[in-house]
This record gives sequence, C-alpha cells and structure tokens, in this order.
Amino acid sequence: MKITEVLAEAQDLKQLADFYANQLGLVTHCTERELQITLGATSLRFVQGGAHRYHFAFNIPHNQLEEAAAWLSVPLLQDKQGAQRFQFEVWRAESLYFLDPAGNILELIARHPLDNASVRPFGPHSLLCVSEVGVACDSVRELAAQLQEPFFHDSGSELFVAAGDDEGLIVFVKTGREWYPDTGVQALPTPLRVRMEGGKTLRSPAGIANRPPPQARPQMLQIENVKGNWPPKGN
Repeated sequence: MKITEVLAEAQDLKQLADFYANQLGLVTHCTERELQITLGATSLRFVQGGAHRYHFAFNIPHNQLEEAAAWLSVPLLQDKQGAQRFQFEVWRAESLYFLDPAGNILELIARHPLDNASVRPFGPHSLLCVSEVGVACDSVRELAAQLQEPFFHDSGSELFVAAGDDEGLIVFVKTGREWYPDTGVQALPTPLRVRMEGGKTLRSPAGIANRPPPQARPQMLQIENVKGNWPPKGN
C-alpha cells in the first residue's frame, strides 16, 4: 500500500517550511494558507489550522540508519533508558525519532524486507516516502478493519493495530495512548486526510480546517475506495 498524499493542519506554516526546507533539505512551497512538502513519492501537506501533533514515519534505505542519524541536525528522541535507536524484530525494522517545530513525532525507519539499499551518501533524497501515518481512535480494531487492508503483524492488541504493508501503513492507536518512544504525548484524534495509491482516501473524524466531512459519524473514519476530487475545494 503506497501513501501518495497526506493532508494535515498546523498553526505556523512558515516555521514548518523553514524546518523541512533547511533542516531536512526537502522541496517545499509555502503560501499563507498551505505548505506543500515533496517527500520522495509522497506529498505531505499542511493547511492553516489548529495546533495538533501527528505521527509520521518516512522510509529510508534499509542499510542506512546510522548514516541517517549522522545526517540529521536535530536532537533524537530517546526512551527512559536513554536509547535512541529502536529495533522491531517482528517487523524486521529499525528506526529513530525526532520532532518538527510543531511537535509532530517523526520517524526514519529502515525496513529490511524492502529491496531499497543504497550506496549514495545519505541526504534528502534518502527520505523515500511517508510510510506510516498515526490515527488515534476509540475502537482501534473496528476502525482499522474499515481500511480493508491486511493487518500488519497483528498481535491481537486492542490498543494498537497497523494496516497495510512495508510500503505504507495506517497505524491505529487507542485514544490517550502515549506515542512511542516515551514521548509523554497522548495520541488524540486529529484533522487528517490520507490518500493511497488507487484513490482510496481516509478522512479522520475531525475533518480538515474545522470542516468535518459531510454525514460523518463521531469516532468513525470515512474510507473512500474510488477517486474523487483531491484536494477538496478550499484546501
């Protein structure tokens, strides 16, 4: 499953633009109402709105986690034991975490099942795509099932379910659960839209820019399996 577009909200678009352009070296385009970031195969977009904290993960070449850590010029997050590199044996992946100026929890993840090793020096081009988007909700398994994608290494948890594959995952977490790793940040429903390859679109209950999707029910995601107008008018 490939994530092609992510649309979120932020208060200070210029501050985010400076971070993604000058700290991460990504191509950005910023107006008063919207920030567009080209992140490999994904368009990451923020519209002017409220203050929210999101979780996004970016795939990197699976052999370059240490190069990624050396390249980053921002502090890395650590857990209570002081670790800054995190291994996920079942997922066959390893990652590191950091924050952007809005407090979004960003992750660079090296997924070993993917054939994406690189010998090029690590740089902005090494951020290959958005491969995870976090979604907070009350009924984790019920809402994850609406996506109609395979559960990824399902543990049977009622607190955490990932749906998709190594190329793209929607990570559903229980509202109030702490975002990994020991961030102290509670997962809360956020305005969010995610478009996947083939036209499938996920819309969060909170809507975008305080405009909830029509006929949406509280705590229910909208999943559209056909291509529609993207982005909606006004965004």
